[in-house]
Amino acid sequence: MTDSNDLTAANLASTDPNIPPEFWQGIDQFNQGEFYACHDTLEAIWMEAIEPDRTFYQGILQIAVGLYHLGNHNWRGCLTLLGEGIRRLGPYQPDYFTVEVTPLVTTAQLLLQTLQQAGPEGTEAIATHIHAHYPHSSQVATAPTPKNTDTLLHKERPKNEQPQDKLPQGELPQGELRSPVITRIISK
Repeated sequence: MTDSNDLTAANLASTDPNIPPEFWQGIDQFNQGEFYACHDTLEAIWMEAIEPDRTFYQGILQIAVGLYHLGNHNWRGCLTLLGEGIRRLGPYQPDYFTVEVTPLVTTAQLLLQTLQQAGPEGTEAIATHIHAHYPHSSQVATAPTPKNTDTLLHKERPKNEQPQDKLPQGELPQGELRSPVITRIISK
């Protein structure tokens, strides 16, 4: 049995001819924290795919872009894309394409709820915590980020979207907030 920590594109090569090898490349990029590259890889196959695979690709792609936005401290973009990805992947639970969908959705939901509770001012602390767990975390946030991102996002946010119980800046919630990763079901 393959070690679940050794999920590289080479180790994930599928025996199912309907799963393009680029899909596993995108999964490898996701698990390495290379979210923009994952987006590019999965977008290429998503555009050519038919249902039900098309929506599955799109759900993973949207979570990847949400994590990319998190790395750039873009609170609103992160919330939007995580929410859309979670919604799209919901029907594919518990697994699809030998991918364990439920743990991905559950982890992304916890991250989404934590970000909603923390508000824009907690984004940087959460991003630092999450991205520290990816092997190539320095590659996560490549777009320039304004110094006053939190202030800009807060001003753009309508008053009716204020989170109820905001966390103080830099404080993380109790519990298991961890990096979303995609795992494959390995048969014995």
